[in-house]
Amino acid sequence: MPITFCGDHDQMLFRWAGSAPEVTTKDVDFLFEDVITFKLETNYRSTHEIVTQSKRSIAYNYSDLGGPYARELFKESRSRPDAADGVPISFSMFDMQEEEARHVAQTIETLTDSGEYKWGDFFVGSRTRSQLGYIEGALTRCGIKYINLAGGCFWSSKHVQDVISYVRLAHNSTDNEAFKRVYNIASRWFTAPFGSQKGEYINHRYLGRAFLEDMRDSYANTTHVNWRYRAGVDDLRAFISDVQVSLEGSGVAGALEFVIDNCYLQWLASEEGLLNTDESENGKTDDLRTVVEMASKFEDPEAFFTYVADMEKAAEDAKAGNHSELVIISTVHRLKGKERPVVFGIGICEGSGGKGVKQPAGLLPHTFSLINPPNYGVLPSGGRGRVEDERCVFFVLISRAKERVYLSGFRYFRDFVFGPSRFVSEINLIDSNLEE
Repeated sequence: MPITFCGDHDQMLFRWAGSAPEVTTKDVDFLFEDVITFKLETNYRSTHEIVTQSKRSIAYNYSDLGGPYARELFKESRSRPDAADGVPISFSMFDMQEEEARHVAQTIETLTDSGEYKWGDFFVGSRTRSQLGYIEGALTRCGIKYINLAGGCFWSSKHVQDVISYVRLAHNSTDNEAFKRVYNIASRWFTAPFGSQKGEYINHRYLGRAFLEDMRDSYANTTHVNWRYRAGVDDLRAFISDVQVSLEGSGVAGALEFVIDNCYLQWLASEEGLLNTDESENGKTDDLRTVVEMASKFEDPEAFFTYVADMEKAAEDAKAGNHSELVIISTVHRLKGKERPVVFGIGICEGSGGKGVKQPAGLLPHTFSLINPPNYGVLPSGGRGRVEDERCVFFVLISRAKERVYLSGFRYFRDFVFGPSRFVSEINLIDSNLEE
């Protein structure tokens, strides 16, 4: 009985989740006799330019250019005979993420205003989920409707909402919705008052649903509680007081950072184990740092809270629509297998920096393919990824497009200074006016 295996080394994105492309190159021949390999080398989707550039990029994963895969496995991809030559792939470098996001939104606006394209013709792809927070704001300000495939709405994510809710409650003690989100998320200083973990940090305050009912869902009622709730309520009120001090002294961004560093990172580490391996799109620490960065643009806390509410409403409105009529923003992992006429790839940059340490860093390739990831949790790290797998992400990104590809990056990211990604250099897209 014949058995068929289908695979593509060039689109291998999920090694971090156990994917092993070596199975098709080593184990199949070992386990089965008379294996016949067919290479599907004609691309029926894209222009000649996109096919040529994607093939040029992925070639670096093969042995003749220093990659891990045998050269005989390389596919000599070609466009269909009647494919258009196509518009050259472009690359732009900006100083900040906000500038990159504005450029993407304005380019979409220009292309749709011309009548050449409609919203449903665009993908915006990123390596990490946190990058999409900037894109959401830029698209909303331009009145462009979109859907975020990487978890609905960045601002609606539980971890993002939890941290913001702590600051909302510190800003307005009558915000009962914020109170109900955070009442049982302990500060880093809370220790179990009894039991086998007595004296050790614990990430909840022993305040359950009965506590909320006794408080009638109101933070104001925590001023007088019975002994059962005393330890937990003391931690809650002391922490809210600390957040209020931070809010008054450092603004909304400083208050958010205080909550993250003195509560939420510890809560996540205890609740979910390893946090920081943003190998696909689940980098929650990255998300939280992005919240701080974006909040730093607001002097008035209320203006920031209104902005977040507007972003959530825009995402909810989009859910009711047909995705084929919306711009899709997503991590590249969730775009695999999909296609649209125009693709924007954001954050195609890498560099170095850090607090006193010149360590390599990047978004694509991701930092954790360049150095070992830190472990903030209680589970062991999965270890460093591979640059070759990051190149597969880049290949998948640009090969989603039928007609046009716009790539971009930015120079300043937290403590790092970036330049264009090596993947951009490999396909000779560095503009003459870019600073190397």
